[in-house]
Amino acid sequence: MTALRTILFLMLVMVILLVVAGCESQEPSDAALTSTTPPHPLTKISTRQPTITTINPPAVTPGNEPEPVPVASTIRESESSSPATVIQPGTYHPEYIRMDAIVYTVGEVVQFYLVNKGPDIHGCDYSHPAYTIFHLSPDGTRLKVSSYDPNRSYNMVISGDEPGSATGPFSLDTRRLVPGRYLIRFDCGNNVSRDFVIQDRSVVIEP
Repeated sequence: MTALRTILFLMLVMVILLVVAGCESQEPSDAALTSTTPPHPLTKISTRQPTITTINPPAVTPGNEPEPVPVASTIRESESSSPATVIQPGTYHPEYIRMDAIVYTVGEVVQFYLVNKGPDIHGCDYSHPAYTIFHLSPDGTRLKVSSYDPNRSYNMVISGDEPGSATGPFSLDTRRLVPGRYLIRFDCGNNVSRDFVIQDRSVVIEP
């Protein structure tokens, strides 16, 4: 009986020791859980929005484009611009065309008449004789720059039976033309023609 009590007493002591040991081992864990520093809150990173910059092109003020000239480039004559150097081809009867000058400056108005000098103008419409004006290149090629207006009225009209009578004045505005040699040719009769020169404004003719 005494031995049984002793065994029960020892077993009770062991149970008490185990319970106490278990409580002590659990407390640090709870304390550790309690003392655990909460994680730092995440810093909110703002999303960078792309900046779109609109670049407007510079304003362009429309301007007047220069009028085209009848030739691709300015052609300089190798001869002097003196009227003495404008040699008229005799086979084309330049005397049938009367002009107010032989050399003109760019910007001036060329005036000329078709004159009744004889039979070489036969076949022309004296009220509106057809003519063409050409630019003469140094290599001999011709570039048409102007022609007659069939609806234009003239101050003078040729009288077929009156030698020396004339039709005109015809005119040519040289503002759109380049310096160089030009040819007036009437497209009727025997195609009488006459040369003249247009010079640059910077050219000065010595007296």
